[in-house]
Amino acid sequence: MTTSSWILYLTVVVLSTLSPGPAVLLSVSNAVGLGPRASAFSSLGNVIGLFFLSAVAMTGIGAVLQSSTLVFGVLKVLGALYLVYLGIRKWHSSASGFEVAATVSADRTPAGLFSQGLVIALTNPKALLFFSALFPQFIARDQPLALQFVALTSTLMVFSFAALMAYALVAHGARQWLASPGRTQAFNKISGVIFVLLGLGLLGLTAPAR
Repeated sequence: MTTSSWILYLTVVVLSTLSPGPAVLLSVSNAVGLGPRASAFSSLGNVIGLFFLSAVAMTGIGAVLQSSTLVFGVLKVLGALYLVYLGIRKWHSSASGFEVAATVSADRTPAGLFSQGLVIALTNPKALLFFSALFPQFIARDQPLALQFVALTSTLMVFSFAALMAYALVAHGARQWLASPGRTQAFNKISGVIFVLLGLGLLGLTAPAR
């Protein structure tokens, strides 16, 4: 990959990672409720999920998703259901969600937070389609594929994690303003609704024409 091609790819990556979506909302929600450290675990899970998706796209399995309506539909429904589930959980979160020390819920352990980000990434067919469409534009067929995979994927993972943590730190900075029970409850309700809407929006995603 030439320097100019990498800069173009980097531009696409930065714009896409800064665009709000389920991963950003999860990072913000965890930062406000549990702190930046919690967001770091969920964001790490998300970028690991992106690594697997990019590997799947690179090996050509993304083409199967593009051509199989059934596979696309199953993955889409699973992703939508998980987002709706997170939305319902967030809606019913207590107003005392900022009290991190009192948290004992299993999904707020490092492993639980990591799995949240991982599942959100792996059940998003839009991400796999994105990689399947993007990677071929920047891959030189006459060059070693492994090195190009490392360059493309590591760039994506680094900037995606950085973007998620930037959102998390900004949200954490607003934590004091949200510290009152009423505002915390409102934040939980709004976040829950957005998660559900994202899930419903995912259901409306259609497979590309064959």
